Amino acid sequence: FDCQDGLFHSCEFWRLRVLSQIAASECDAGTVSRWADQDLRIWSASAHESFCRLHALDNRSLTLPRSFSGPPSKYAKALSLLRAADQEGAWPSTSKGRKPLIRDDEHVEDSGSFGAGFLPGGLEEPRANTAFPELVNALFELERLICPERPGSSTIAVNRRAAFKPHRDSGIGAGQSCSLIVALGDFVGGEIVVEGDIHDIMYRPLEFNGWQQRHWTAPFAGERFSVVYFTPCGCEGLNWLSAGPAAPPAEADGTH
Repeated sequence: FDCQDGLFHSCEFWRLRVLSQIAASECDAGTVSRWADQDLRIWSASAHESFCRLHALDNRSLTLPRSFSGPPSKYAKALSLLRAADQEGAWPSTSKGRKPLIRDDEHVEDSGSFGAGFLPGGLEEPRANTAFPELVNALFELERLICPERPGSSTIAVNRRAAFKPHRDSGIGAGQSCSLIVALGDFVGGEIVVEGDIHDIMYRPLEFNGWQQRHWTAPFAGERFSVVYFTPCGCEGLNWLSAGPAAPPAEADGTH
């Protein structure tokens, strides 16, 4: 109604009918009063508690410890290769689709995000497949190590010091219901918030529905990498490890 001048008043007859039905329901059964006293009160308390929790998350003081213990052994190879790609200055540029989702904060100059693996037919093969073949293979192997029961993904998004704004996934990833995310590195903070619920993903993989659930990155300090595993529409049935790292992305028709 706010977006179109006069629309609200042009619906006055419909509006009066709705209001009269609400009034009748309130007179007969106290529906509105009961809703305000029960459901609305419960919802308001929950919403206020969530706001306070998220406000504290965004405004806390983050201090790096003097030292970090090494990563769990399953993550050691992947983290070493991520650091090497970062230090070599060869990190691929962030795509136009992802760049607007990265929050403009103290990390933005050093942040970056790129994709790897298979893409649906007709799309260009990610440059990382050939620029960082050992890293790409290690990251897909990491998925198998940390979630052996999960069907192997066809595609990954690799993020370096990137704090994402609240969003739902779209683009080539649209279609898969279950993404897997995990963070690596020496950092504090950097949880992922999914529909208001806070999850520590530092060496703790999390599955969630990135296409239906709004999610974002909590503030962090230090060196933070994250990897998101998924299978976009058009890549169903493609598994990077099963297909073999040398296999071309070709037409993603659901077959190997």
